[in-house]
Amino acid sequence: MRKAVICLAAGLAVLTVSAMGTFGSKPIENPDFAGPKVGVVETDQNGDRVWRGEQPEVMYKILADFTPLREHHSDNIIDSSLTSDRQVLEVYVRNVAGPGMEQLSALASKYPQHIRVKTTTVTEADAQRVSDYITENNLWGNPVLGVGLSAETNSVTVDVDPSYLAKGEPMPLDSATLGVKLTFKSGEVITPLR
Repeated sequence: MRKAVICLAAGLAVLTVSAMGTFGSKPIENPDFAGPKVGVVETDQNGDRVWRGEQPEVMYKILADFTPLREHHSDNIIDSSLTSDRQVLEVYVRNVAGPGMEQLSALASKYPQHIRVKTTTVTEADAQRVSDYITENNLWGNPVLGVGLSAETNSVTVDVDPSYLAKGEPMPLDSATLGVKLTFKSGEVITPLR
Protein backbone atom coordinates (compact mmCIF):
# COMPACT_ATOMS: atom_id res chain seq x y z
CA MET A 1 0.00 0.00 0.00
CA ARG A 2 2.76 2.42 0.97
CA LYS A 3 4.58 1.62 -2.29
CA ALA A 4 1.42 2.39 -4.30
CA VAL A 5 0.97 5.77 -2.56
CA ILE A 6 4.60 6.70 -3.26
CA CYS A 7 4.24 5.70 -6.94
CA LEU A 8 1.01 7.68 -7.23
CA ALA A 9 2.62 10.77 -5.64
CA ALA A 10 5.65 10.49 -7.94
CA GLY A 11 3.36 10.14 -10.96
CA LEU A 12 1.38 13.25 -10.00
CA ALA A 13 4.61 15.20 -9.52
CA VAL A 14 5.78 14.24 -13.03
CA LEU A 15 2.40 15.22 -14.51
CA THR A 16 2.46 18.56 -12.69
CA VAL A 17 5.98 19.38 -13.91
CA SER A 18 5.08 18.29 -17.46
CA ALA A 19 1.97 20.47 -17.46
CA MET A 20 3.94 23.45 -16.18
CA GLY A 21 6.48 23.00 -18.97
CA THR A 22 3.73 22.75 -21.56
CA PHE A 23 1.76 25.78 -20.41
CA GLY A 24 4.59 28.05 -19.26
CA SER A 25 4.59 31.80 -19.74
CA LYS A 26 6.12 31.59 -23.22
CA PRO A 27 3.80 32.79 -26.04
CA ILE A 28 1.94 30.01 -27.82
CA GLU A 29 3.13 29.90 -31.45
CA ASN A 30 1.22 27.36 -33.54
CA PRO A 31 0.33 24.96 -30.72
CA ASP A 32 -0.25 21.28 -31.36
CA PHE A 33 -3.94 20.68 -31.97
CA ALA A 34 -6.04 17.61 -31.32
CA GLY A 35 -6.62 17.13 -35.03
CA PRO A 36 -5.42 18.61 -38.30
CA LYS A 37 -8.80 20.22 -39.04
CA VAL A 38 -8.79 22.51 -35.98
CA GLY A 39 -7.66 26.08 -36.53
CA VAL A 40 -7.79 25.93 -40.31
CA VAL A 41 -7.74 29.10 -42.41
CA GLU A 42 -9.62 29.12 -45.72
CA THR A 43 -9.87 31.95 -48.23
CA ASP A 44 -12.19 32.81 -51.10
CA GLN A 45 -11.19 33.50 -54.71
CA ASN A 46 -10.09 37.03 -53.72
CA GLY A 47 -7.82 35.78 -50.95
CA ASP A 48 -10.14 37.01 -48.18
CA ARG A 49 -10.66 34.81 -45.14
CA VAL A 50 -14.00 33.01 -44.95
CA TRP A 51 -15.76 31.59 -41.90
CA ARG A 52 -18.03 28.59 -41.49
CA GLY A 53 -19.86 26.89 -38.68
CA GLU A 54 -20.84 28.15 -35.26
CA GLN A 55 -18.49 29.86 -32.86
CA PRO A 56 -18.06 27.73 -29.72
CA GLU A 57 -19.02 29.24 -26.37
CA VAL A 58 -15.39 29.22 -25.20
CA MET A 59 -14.46 31.71 -27.94
CA TYR A 60 -16.87 34.29 -26.48
CA LYS A 61 -15.06 33.94 -23.13
CA ILE A 62 -11.67 34.27 -24.81
CA LEU A 63 -12.75 37.35 -26.78
CA ALA A 64 -14.20 38.96 -23.64
CA ASP A 65 -10.78 38.63 -21.96
CA PHE A 66 -8.77 39.43 -25.09
CA THR A 67 -10.54 42.57 -26.35
CA PRO A 68 -9.53 44.89 -23.46
CA LEU A 69 -5.98 43.50 -23.62
CA ARG A 70 -5.74 44.31 -27.32
CA GLU A 71 -7.20 47.78 -26.82
CA HIS A 72 -4.72 48.54 -24.03
CA HIS A 73 -1.69 47.25 -25.98
CA SER A 74 -2.65 48.16 -29.56
CA ASP A 75 0.91 49.35 -30.21
CA ASN A 76 2.11 45.72 -30.02
CA ILE A 77 -1.00 43.54 -30.35
CA ILE A 78 -2.08 44.87 -33.71
CA ASP A 79 -4.70 42.51 -35.08
CA SER A 80 -6.62 39.30 -34.52
CA SER A 81 -8.93 37.01 -36.41
CA LEU A 82 -10.79 33.78 -35.84
CA THR A 83 -9.73 30.86 -38.00
CA SER A 84 -12.24 29.79 -40.64
CA ASP A 85 -13.62 27.06 -38.39
CA ARG A 86 -14.00 29.61 -35.54
CA GLN A 87 -12.01 27.36 -33.20
CA VAL A 88 -8.81 29.40 -32.81
CA LEU A 89 -8.12 33.09 -32.25
CA GLU A 90 -5.06 34.14 -34.24
CA VAL A 91 -3.34 37.11 -32.62
CA TYR A 92 -0.85 39.20 -34.61
CA VAL A 93 1.86 40.96 -32.61
CA ARG A 94 4.87 43.08 -33.50
CA ASN A 95 7.14 41.78 -30.73
CA VAL A 96 6.64 38.56 -28.73
CA ALA A 97 8.51 40.18 -25.84
CA GLY A 98 6.68 43.51 -26.13
CA PRO A 99 3.89 45.17 -24.14
CA GLY A 100 0.91 43.00 -23.30
CA MET A 101 2.64 39.72 -24.06
CA GLU A 102 2.78 38.57 -20.44
CA GLN A 103 -1.00 38.93 -20.17
CA LEU A 104 -1.53 37.36 -23.61
CA SER A 105 0.70 34.45 -22.63
CA ALA A 106 -1.37 33.93 -19.48
CA LEU A 107 -4.56 33.94 -21.56
CA ALA A 108 -3.00 31.50 -24.06
CA SER A 109 -2.01 29.26 -21.16
CA LYS A 110 -5.60 29.29 -19.93
CA TYR A 111 -6.89 28.32 -23.41
CA PRO A 112 -3.90 26.58 -25.05
CA GLN A 113 -5.86 24.97 -27.88
CA HIS A 114 -7.67 28.17 -28.85
CA ILE A 115 -5.03 30.92 -29.21
CA ARG A 116 -2.30 31.14 -31.84
CA VAL A 117 0.22 33.99 -31.70
CA LYS A 118 1.94 35.17 -34.89
CA THR A 119 4.38 37.99 -35.48
CA THR A 120 4.04 40.66 -38.15
CA THR A 121 6.37 43.49 -39.14
CA VAL A 122 4.15 45.59 -41.39
CA THR A 123 3.39 49.03 -39.93
CA GLU A 124 1.14 52.02 -40.47
CA ALA A 125 4.23 53.86 -41.74
CA ASP A 126 4.54 51.25 -44.52
CA ALA A 127 0.93 51.84 -45.58
CA GLN A 128 1.48 55.61 -45.47
CA ARG A 129 4.60 55.30 -47.66
CA VAL A 130 2.59 53.30 -50.23
CA SER A 131 -0.29 55.79 -50.07
CA ASP A 132 2.10 58.72 -50.56
CA TYR A 133 3.67 57.01 -53.59
CA ILE A 134 0.22 56.44 -55.09
CA THR A 135 -0.67 60.11 -54.55
CA GLU A 136 2.65 61.38 -55.96
CA ASN A 137 2.23 59.22 -59.07
CA ASN A 138 -1.47 60.05 -59.55
CA LEU A 139 -2.58 56.40 -59.29
CA TRP A 140 -5.69 56.91 -57.12
CA GLY A 141 -8.79 55.73 -58.98
CA ASN A 142 -6.75 54.50 -61.91
CA PRO A 143 -5.92 51.79 -61.07
CA VAL A 144 -5.65 52.00 -57.25
CA LEU A 145 -8.87 52.07 -55.24
CA GLY A 146 -7.56 51.64 -51.70
CA VAL A 147 -4.65 50.80 -49.40
CA GLY A 148 -4.66 48.92 -46.12
CA LEU A 149 -2.62 46.75 -43.77
CA SER A 150 -2.82 42.99 -43.57
CA ALA A 151 -1.19 41.52 -40.50
CA GLU A 152 -2.30 38.12 -41.77
CA THR A 153 -0.18 38.36 -44.94
CA ASN A 154 2.36 40.72 -43.33
CA SER A 155 1.87 43.14 -46.22
CA VAL A 156 0.31 46.36 -47.40
CA THR A 157 -2.80 45.48 -49.41
CA VAL A 158 -3.54 47.46 -52.54
CA ASP A 159 -7.10 47.29 -53.88
CA VAL A 160 -7.02 47.59 -57.66
CA ASP A 161 -9.74 48.33 -60.20
CA PRO A 162 -10.95 44.90 -61.45
CA SER A 163 -10.84 46.08 -65.10
CA TYR A 164 -7.12 46.89 -64.71
CA LEU A 165 -6.46 43.44 -63.23
CA ALA A 166 -8.39 41.82 -66.11
CA LYS A 167 -5.99 43.38 -68.62
CA GLY A 168 -3.09 41.52 -67.01
CA GLU A 169 -0.82 44.56 -67.17
CA PRO A 170 2.01 44.96 -64.65
CA MET A 171 1.22 46.90 -61.50
CA PRO A 172 2.47 50.51 -61.49
CA LEU A 173 4.06 50.00 -58.06
CA ASP A 174 6.17 47.20 -56.65
CA SER A 175 7.54 45.84 -53.40
CA ALA A 176 11.19 46.48 -54.28
CA THR A 177 10.61 50.18 -54.94
CA LEU A 178 8.57 50.71 -51.79
CA GLY A 179 10.52 48.41 -49.45
CA VAL A 180 7.48 46.49 -48.19
CA LYS A 181 5.58 43.41 -49.31
CA LEU A 182 2.53 44.37 -51.38
CA THR A 183 -0.56 42.23 -51.88
CA PHE A 184 -2.78 43.20 -54.80
CA LYS A 185 -6.45 42.31 -54.87
CA SER A 186 -9.54 43.26 -56.75
CA GLY A 187 -11.25 46.28 -55.25
CA GLU A 188 -14.78 47.56 -55.56
CA VAL A 189 -15.46 50.50 -57.82
CA ILE A 190 -17.93 52.83 -56.12
CA THR A 191 -20.10 54.95 -58.38
CA PRO A 192 -21.36 58.16 -56.75
CA LEU A 193 -25.11 58.77 -56.70
CA ARG A 194 -26.35 61.64 -58.83
